[in-house]
Amino acid sequence: MKHSPIAINLPHLKRASHQIGAKLYTACTSFALMTGVVALMACKVCARFFNNYYIMKRTLNLFIFSIFIMLGLSSCQEVDPWDFDYSKEDLCGGTWRGSEFFLDGKWIDITRPEYRDLQFTISFSTDGTYYGTGYFGNGSGTYEAHGKTIKTYVEGKLFYTYTIHSLSGNVAEITMTDSKGSSLKFRVKKQ
Repeated sequence: MKHSPIAINLPHLKRASHQIGAKLYTACTSFALMTGVVALMACKVCARFFNNYYIMKRTLNLFIFSIFIMLGLSSCQEVDPWDFDYSKEDLCGGTWRGSEFFLDGKWIDITRPEYRDLQFTISFSTDGTYYGTGYFGNGSGTYEAHGKTIKTYVEGKLFYTYTIHSLSGNVAEITMTDSKGSSLKFRVKKQ
């Protein structure tokens, strides 16, 4: 009696399915450590496909262990993401008032009465929000401070980018660039 090729290779197929199951198990456990709940669901599918309770139990244990590790790490001291070249105290905690514009190669004192229309203020808060008044508009938004640059946003869109040339005590020299690339250099004083 002649056997079919499938019947002859059945032991090889079973062995191959266990090898594939082991590889899927390894992939699923790595995936579980990275993605949590989604990985658990994927491993349930793997375990059902290969009808192996051991895979399911092992994956569940690894998932629970990874949850405890994540909770333990999250209770560590929070890292401050502030990567601005100046301290929060230098930038925040006061109102910056425009004092001079650099126009046509010279500094113009905009605190004088005849330049009242050019006066402006801006206040930065430690929570990532700011408020401005005067020549550049009245309103609020959010900001990001990185290196020597502050980017301000209004309703999620880039409004102005400030490049800090110097900031010492309560005086700063800044170049402001709008979203179209036009720029203006000015000085501000913190009050």
